[in-house]
Amino acid sequence: MRIWRLFLYGCIGFLWACPSSADFSWEQTVTMKENNKTVISRQKIFFTREIFSFDTDDGMRVVVNITANTITTVNDREKKYFTADIDQMEQKITEIEKQTEQIIADTLKNLPENMRPEYEKMLREKLNSPDSKENIPRAKDYKPTGKTAMITGYNAMQYAARGDSGTVHEMWCTKDINLSEIKEFFAKLGKMSFFKNVALDSGIFEIGFPLRIIKHTGSSTYSTEVTAINTQKIEDSVFSIPAGYTESEDVFSFGTNGTDQK
Repeated sequence: MRIWRLFLYGCIGFLWACPSSADFSWEQTVTMKENNKTVISRQKIFFTREIFSFDTDDGMRVVVNITANTITTVNDREKKYFTADIDQMEQKITEIEKQTEQIIADTLKNLPENMRPEYEKMLREKLNSPDSKENIPRAKDYKPTGKTAMITGYNAMQYAARGDSGTVHEMWCTKDINLSEIKEFFAKLGKMSFFKNVALDSGIFEIGFPLRIIKHTGSSTYSTEVTAINTQKIEDSVFSIPAGYTESEDVFSFGTNGTDQK
């Protein structure tokens, strides 16, 4: 599940930050802080009307082709790749999630009720299972705070919203980027059931292009910040499998460790 958890995190950041140009790329830094540990991952995202990919600094690439209905993962360190039909992959993930939830339920039923919340949290961390009950705020829930900042050369305004259990969601958005063509992309993406839970509502277009996204939950913080933007034409090689790479029989583990830890 680790590969798909990180992939969906990347997609969420991508879906919030999808620009309007037919060819558009940017770099972003993802920081996860929990208790006294900090993990930093640097990513490069490439976007066209039909296909997008993101590369991580641990040698992994995920390519989603809307026209072909495929997801391809490429491991540069092992020189391997794996391509899956999106609909088939969704079925596999659903099966794994059901099995994980059953394991958690079977384990908790024999515990005293007052011990279950903390033990469930520990189990989910060990099984890399997100809490499906979390309610992610919609665009209408975000309110301007009046704070502004210059981020990556763009004027940005801060918006904030509250989620479950006191979770605070924060976005810094700019309207200096034209978002007119993003609706066409979302229309196509919305037809793919695999993305139904990560394609955030279109009201985001009224807020702008998020350059910084932060989620505060208790002692943990998850943030994504765009650090560079490029509008040059993207070479086809960015989305293709390098020569000499061999096909893997299954999805290989997607690295979770960033290059910087404190």
